[in-house]
Amino acid sequence: MIMDAPEKIESRLINGVEYYAAPDAARLLHMSLSGMQRKLERLNIKRVKYAGSNRTYIKKSDIEDLLKIEEI
Repeated sequence: MIMDAPEKIESRLINGVEYYAAPDAARLLHMSLSGMQRKLERLNIKRVKYAGSNRTYIKKSDIEDLLKIEEI
């Protein structure tokens, strides 16, 4: 059986802060996009959109914090 290599998810540096695009963040959290959005809303974690982009971004540090919480 041939297994695909795990997809590398890269952060994006915007104004000196690292962010993940929302779909990438959801993949890292092993959640659906809508499930992740509900969780971010419950935890009051900001999502941002930047001019010229229709993508939503979440701070990399916020996603890493969520991953640490999930490990406990």
